[in-house]
Amino acid sequence: MLHFEETGALVAGMTTSIPKGPDGGNFDFRYCWLRNSYEVVHALNNLGATATMESFLNFLSNIVADFTEEANGGEKKGIQSVYGLSLETRLFEREMHRLPGYRGMGPVKLGNKECEEVTHEPFGTIVMALTQTFFDRRLKNQGDIYSFGRLEVLGEEAKKNYSTENNKNGGVGTWTSIVCWAACDRLGKIAKKLGKEDRASYWKKSADELHATILSKAWNSSLNSLTSTWGGDQVTAELLTLLDVGFLSPQDEKFLGTVKRVESTLLKDSMILHRPEAVVAKNSATFRYIKTLAKIGRKEEARKLFENMLTKLNSVGMISDTIDVKTGELWGNFPHNTATVGLIECANLLSSPWSELQQKQF
Repeated sequence: MLHFEETGALVAGMTTSIPKGPDGGNFDFRYCWLRNSYEVVHALNNLGATATMESFLNFLSNIVADFTEEANGGEKKGIQSVYGLSLETRLFEREMHRLPGYRGMGPVKLGNKECEEVTHEPFGTIVMALTQTFFDRRLKNQGDIYSFGRLEVLGEEAKKNYSTENNKNGGVGTWTSIVCWAACDRLGKIAKKLGKEDRASYWKKSADELHATILSKAWNSSLNSLTSTWGGDQVTAELLTLLDVGFLSPQDEKFLGTVKRVESTLLKDSMILHRPEAVVAKNSATFRYIKTLAKIGRKEEARKLFENMLTKLNSVGMISDTIDVKTGELWGNFPHNTATVGLIECANLLSSPWSELQQKQF
């Protein structure tokens, strides 16, 4: 439903201007965000939806091609965090004042100004997503030396900007720095697969340097937790995805400490709040928390929380961006891409293997 077959884009949602909660917060989600592209690819891969996955990977490849051609030609615009369905870059945000909006909670918005924000996350998330093309033999368009060279351009940008302050975060964003590390890490693995030992050594060394710096800068010993910004004291649910990208292991003490901090700060009524003072929980964040519990050995607890979330789906099994923790009412644009990916990933992770089910049945 969220896949635009003509270009391969996957939109964040099919709607615009449904508030994130009873306090408002209206955005147009009918565009393609890159921040969760690797999660989308992972979910589609687990589902065996190869055609949709490859179509989306081709969309990402076109973004990389545009970026590297600009870089080589002298004009460098960078990679945006969000694009239109046909790779449009100018998504002018405007308000439709004549429309009352959902439950009269306008304004109704068209476009999204996030396309104007400078962010370095896409360098890492695109590399992570396109790593699939170098290892998945089912795909028609296989990654090669030429496409690897293009991804190296992104890797260099990630390496250069991983410690750059972001105005949105008010400092160096830990998650942004980690996905920049992931770009270097994946490029090292791709280079090794291609037999480029010199480049594999270069990118592994780069990844090791970034890893050590990030752990040093983002760790808050007094909180026994990583924080959302370097030298900060706040946590976000994004830190739970460190396992998914391979930054830390499930039993790493620093990661377990971070999980406890997220639980004490953001967990309420079995769901992860958008922010500590919020009345709504972020559905994608709750699914990330459930996946984390399963991976660190708390699988039965994860299963109970997942079953609870299944009761929050609407009558056709879909889910939106956020949910009111008191009433259980769904809020935000719908259906939500990242929340749906989280739902799929949790179902996959918590399901019993087919061989085990066969033994029970027969």
